[in-house]
Amino acid sequence: MDDNRLLVSATIKGTAWNYVTFALSKGVTFIATLILARLLTPNEFGLMALGLIVIGFLDTFRGMGVENVIIYKQENIEHNSNVAFTLGLIINSTISITTFLIAPFVATFFEDPRMTDILRALSVVFVIWGIGNIHAARLKKEMRFRQTLLPELGKSTAKAIVSIGMALLGYGVWSLVWGQIAANVVASSLYWLSYRWRPHLDLDLDTSRELLGYSSQIVLIAFMGMISSNIDYMIVGKRLGSENLGYYTMAFRVPELLILSTCYIVSNALFPAYSKVQNDQKTLQKGFLLSLSYVALFTVPVGVGIMIVTPELIKVVFGDRWIPSIPVMQAISLYAVIYSLSFIVGEICNATGRPDIMIKLGLINSAVAIPLLWMAAGYGIHMVALAQIVAISFFTIMSMLVIKRIISLRFVDIISALQPAASGTLIMAIGVYFLHIWLRGLDPLYQLVILPVVGCAIYAAAIWITNRDVAQQGIYLLHETFRKRRIQEDEK
Repeated sequence: MDDNRLLVSATIKGTAWNYVTFALSKGVTFIATLILARLLTPNEFGLMALGLIVIGFLDTFRGMGVENVIIYKQENIEHNSNVAFTLGLIINSTISITTFLIAPFVATFFEDPRMTDILRALSVVFVIWGIGNIHAARLKKEMRFRQTLLPELGKSTAKAIVSIGMALLGYGVWSLVWGQIAANVVASSLYWLSYRWRPHLDLDLDTSRELLGYSSQIVLIAFMGMISSNIDYMIVGKRLGSENLGYYTMAFRVPELLILSTCYIVSNALFPAYSKVQNDQKTLQKGFLLSLSYVALFTVPVGVGIMIVTPELIKVVFGDRWIPSIPVMQAISLYAVIYSLSFIVGEICNATGRPDIMIKLGLINSAVAIPLLWMAAGYGIHMVALAQIVAISFFTIMSMLVIKRIISLRFVDIISALQPAASGTLIMAIGVYFLHIWLRGLDPLYQLVILPVVGCAIYAAAIWITNRDVAQQGIYLLHETFRKRRIQEDEK
C-alpha cells in the first residue's frame, strides 16, 4: 500500500481496537449510569459534575502534558520516558496539594459547602494516574491499542461496581466520588501490568526543559479545550444550581457515548499516525480528507438519529424524572455532530508541531463562547445548549479555514469529503421522521427499537445507492487492514 493507505490502515487498526475498548468500557459505564440514574437524584449528579469540572480543569496541567511529548518525539524514547515519568510525579503531587488547599474557595464560588470535602477526596486522582500515564502513552505511541483494553475495561468496571454498591447502601454523591477514585487506582495498576516497562527516576534538566517546552503548548491547548467543553457546566452550575446541572449533564450522556467518545477514540489513533508522516503534506491532505469523510459518515447520522428519538430514549432508558433533559439532549446531539467535524484539525496541528495554532483558536473561541453561554443561562438550560451550537459552529468554521492553509486544501475538497454523510443522512432523516409520526401512538420502548433499526437500513441503502464508491472504498480499506493483520499474526 502507498503512504496514504498505510496511514489509513494504521489508523483503522488503532481505531478498531479503540472501539473494542470503547464498546466494552463505555458500555459498562453507560449501564452503570442507567442504574445510578434511578438510584440518585439530579441534584447529586449535578454536585458530582461540579467536582469533576474543577478536577478536569486542573487535570489539564497533569504532568504538564509530557506524555504527549513521548508520543510525538521519535528519538531517545527510553530516556525521555524516564524524565517524563519523574516530572509527572512532581507536577501531579503539586496539583493534588493545590486542589486540596483551594477546595474551600471553590465551594464558596459555587455556593455549596459540600464541594470542599468532595474536591479534597478527588484530589488524590492526580497522583494515582500519574503513576500509570507514561505507560499508557507508550502503548499509544507504539499503536498497541489492544493492550489498552484491560486497563480501560478494568477502570470502568471498578467505577461501576463501587458506585452502584455504595449508592445501594445510601451513600448518595459519595458513591460517585469513591467510584472515580477506585477507577483511577485500577487503571494505573493495570497499565503497569499491560506494559512491562519499568521506569526509574531521572530529572535531567536539559531534557526536562525540552519536554516542557513542547508540552507547555499542548497543555495550553488542552486547557483551552477544557474551557470550551466545560465552561457551560460551570455557568449552569453557578447560575442555575446543581439540580439543573444534573439535567444538563445527563443530556450529554448519549451524545457523549456515541459521538464525542468516537472523536476521542479516533483522535488516539490519528495523533501517532499523523506524527509518522508529519513532513509529507500530500499524505496529510489525503489522510485528513479520508478521516473527515469516514468520521462524518458515522457521527452525522447518529447525531440526527438521536435528535429524532430523544423523547423515547429519555423516558425508556433514564426514566420520567429526567424528562427536562429532552430538549437539551436534542440540541447537544447537533452540537456533537458539528464538533466531530472540527477535532481532526487539532490532531494535524499537533502532529506537524504547530500546537500554537490551536491555542490561538481556543482563545478566540473562548472569547465568543463564554459571554454567549453566560447570557443564555439567564433563560434556562435549553438556551445554553442552543448557544453551544452557535459557539461550536463558529469554532468549526475557523478550524476549517486554518487547516485549509496548513495543508493547502480547497473548500471544495472539504465539502466533497462531507457530501456522502450529508446526503445519506438527509434521506435517512426524512424517512425516520415520517415513520416516527406514524408510530406516535406506539409504546415508547417499541419506537426506540424500531426507529434506529429502520434508520440504519435507510442510511446504508442511501450511501450504497448515492455514493457507492465511498462505501466500496471503506469496505476495501477495512478488508485490507485486517487481512494484513491476519498475515502478520500467522507469520509470528
